[in-house]
Amino acid sequence: MKIIFICGSIEPGKDGVGDYVRSLSVELIRQGHEVQAIALNDRNTDEAYEGEQVLDGTAVRVSRLPSVWPDKKRYISAKSHILNFKPDWISFQFVPYSFQDRGLPYNLKSFARMVRGEARWHIMFHELWLGFTPDSPLKDKVIGFFQSRIMLSLTRLIKPALVTTSNSLYGNLLEVNHIPTSILPLFSNIPVARADEAFKEGLMAQMDIDKADRGQWRIIGVFGNIYPDSYLDNAIAEQLEIVAPLKVRIFILGFGNLNESGKDEFSRLQDLFGDRVKFLHLGIQTGNNISNIMQILDYGISCTPAEHIGKSGVFATMRLHGVPVILPKDGSNREMDEATSKYIDYHMNRPSNTWNVSYVAAQYIQMLNSKIPTL
Repeated sequence: MKIIFICGSIEPGKDGVGDYVRSLSVELIRQGHEVQAIALNDRNTDEAYEGEQVLDGTAVRVSRLPSVWPDKKRYISAKSHILNFKPDWISFQFVPYSFQDRGLPYNLKSFARMVRGEARWHIMFHELWLGFTPDSPLKDKVIGFFQSRIMLSLTRLIKPALVTTSNSLYGNLLEVNHIPTSILPLFSNIPVARADEAFKEGLMAQMDIDKADRGQWRIIGVFGNIYPDSYLDNAIAEQLEIVAPLKVRIFILGFGNLNESGKDEFSRLQDLFGDRVKFLHLGIQTGNNISNIMQILDYGISCTPAEHIGKSGVFATMRLHGVPVILPKDGSNREMDEATSKYIDYHMNRPSNTWNVSYVAAQYIQMLNSKIPTL
C-alpha cells in the first residue's frame, strides 16, 4: 500500500505530530508499505527540503515546505509530490495550529480542492476546536466556533473514506457533527530500550538513594512540561497520605523539557513539599535515557487532564513501559460521566504492548483495508 502523510512540521524533536508521522511512517515501511511525508507548513526551516529522515536505521522520504512561502506555492509543490508518488491514501494529520498561527487554517480548503481526487483520504484529528466544554473561557468559545466551522467544512469537502482520532471525547464530538469516526490509539514515541545498569546506578547515586534502601522510597516520575493547572500538588498530597502508614518516602523525579512556567511550577512544588518529599529534575534526556528512567519508576503522574489521556504521548510512554499512572484530581466535586470513566479505564487497562508503534501501525492498515471496496 502507498501512503503519503501530510502534517504541519516535521523537524525531529520540535513537533509532536511530526514525530508521530515519522515514527508511524518508519514502522509502516518496515511492515512492507511505501510511505512518504509532506510537511505542508514547516516552521522550522526557511528553505524547502527534499530528502530522507532516518529513525532506528530506516529512512522515510520527506518534503518540507517552509511556512514563509505563500500558501499557493506550498500547495502547488505538495500537489506535485502527490502526483509523482501516486499514493493509494492521503493521510491528513490535523492540528489547527500546525497550519495557521492563530489556529484558523481557512486556506486549507484551497489545498483540498487541488488534490482531493488523487487518492482516498484519511483524516487523523490529533486536536479539535477550542471551547467545547461548558466551563471554557469565552475567548476559547469564540475561537472554537470558527475553528469548528473550518474543520467540519473541510472534512465535508474532502469526503474522507476514514476519519480517526486518538480519544473518545473527540470521537463523540465528531459523531455529534455527523462525521463517523474510529479510534486509532496513540503510541509511544519512546521505545523500550535495553536496560543500562550503569546509567541506572548513576541515577540512583544522583538521587542519593542507596540500593539497600530502595524499598523505602516511592519514585514518582513527571515527564515533560508541567502546567500550573495540572494539579500536581493534589496528587503529591494524596500520595503522602497513602505512604504515611507504610513508612515510605516519596521522590519526585522530573525529566524532559520544561518551559519557564514549568520551571516555576516545579520550584513551587519543591517549596510546598520540600520538607516531606525529595525532588530532582534531570532536564532533557535522550530516548534511551528516558526509557531507562521509566524502568526505575514506581509510578508516573500525568499532567494531561484525565479526559484527554488518549492523546498524551507522555501517558503512552509510561503505559508502554508498564508504569502505573496517577491522574491528579482537580479538587472539584463534579462527577465524571459514565462514558468518560469507561474511556479512562480503557486506557489505564490497555496492555503495555498495545502502546507500541508496531501494534498501532498494524491496526491502522486494517482500518485502511476495511475502507477499500472489494471487487
